Amino acid sequence: GKGGSEPHFAKAKQLAKFAPMALNVEAVSAQAQANWTGSVGLSRRALIGNAESVNAYLNLARAYYGARNWGQAIYHYKQVPRSSEYWAQAHFEEAWAHFMGADMAGTLGLLQSHKSPFMEELYFPEADMLRAQSLFYMCKFGTAVEEMDFFEKRYQPIQENLDASLAELDAAAAFVDVGNYLDGSGSKLPGIVLRKYRTEDRIAEARSAVA
Repeated sequence: GKGGSEPHFAKAKQLAKFAPMALNVEAVSAQAQANWTGSVGLSRRALIGNAESVNAYLNLARAYYGARNWGQAIYHYKQVPRSSEYWAQAHFEEAWAHFMGADMAGTLGLLQSHKSPFMEELYFPEADMLRAQSLFYMCKFGTAVEEMDFFEKRYQPIQENLDASLAELDAAAAFVDVGNYLDGSGSKLPGIVLRKYRTEDRIAEARSAVA
């Protein structure tokens, strides 16, 4: 009867909410095996279940990047909204897609955002090196050297601090230190390096597993 079927419909509806998440996980697994076509298909199915899934757009962009389809990669990176916690990472990866597609002007245009006060608080050392490499390809050697000097000046102190902190921590202690940072109770490792773990799902899953 109708009453007897309602619990089953409710259960099916509840499970359906998790389907896009499961598909996104499968898509990441497919990428790990360089199965770019499979990852694209899984990610598109995830979007059917949740048209605003940031993870699905990221998976699509990364799958197309792996398949060296730079245009599609760039398009899907752009679908990650600026309000998303993953926007900065998507923005950086999009710059790489432009670079791989030999669009140095597009690369530099995107990386200009990394010089803003907002982005300077994030840890993207590769952005400065990518900017320098793009300038070299454009034969702007003097500016490229300036970028490399800036890179060394900015990141050398961070690297020295990181090396000193890691010398005092084994793997287990470093894991605890990351947890302390995420909990807001301070950390030995530099905060600028740990900030990205705020949006790292694998860290959250690992912490839950050992809790």
